[in-house]
Amino acid sequence: MATQPPVRGRFEFCGVFILFFLRLAIGLGFSLLMLWLILRPHKPRYYVDYASLSQLNLTEKTPSSRMEFNVTVRNPNGKMGIYYDKMEWNVYYEDQSIASSDLPPFYQHHKSTTFLHPAFTGKDQKNSSRGAVEMILRLHSKVRFKIWFLKSWDLKMRVKCDHIYVNVYHNNSHASNPFNRTTCSVAI
Repeated sequence: MATQPPVRGRFEFCGVFILFFLRLAIGLGFSLLMLWLILRPHKPRYYVDYASLSQLNLTEKTPSSRMEFNVTVRNPNGKMGIYYDKMEWNVYYEDQSIASSDLPPFYQHHKSTTFLHPAFTGKDQKNSSRGAVEMILRLHSKVRFKIWFLKSWDLKMRVKCDHIYVNVYHNNSHASNPFNRTTCSVAI
């Protein structure tokens, strides 16, 4: 009786193929870990430093107000800049959008702070006659990160600033209570 040689060609090929992709996955994972350790990426930080609401037109059928905000944007990344390609701001009062505004695109360098001043004209609210009202400021933006000479693809960023107590001004009078800085949540 003649013995047949063992069939190894197919199994050896599969083993080499699996071993190749396993090494490739480990090498790629190690490279991404090293890149993350070098860059230490962080989300930008947003703060509302000041907000005001002043009455403009009370004689029209739909009264309107002017709202102004001072927003501080901090890029904490040491090696990444941020391109803000589109910035759409919305103001909410009692879960209803009352005003929106767009700001022009800009680039924010690494480890830098940018001051933004979005202003809105919107519908006046019935409860905004005296004192302070609670509002929500939201930002929807398209951002790209710049690392050395490389730029990332477009990413959607959402910023939500809750519990902004806006002082209401009438006839150039000023409210006596100071504004408390609000920290915003950022999701990318």
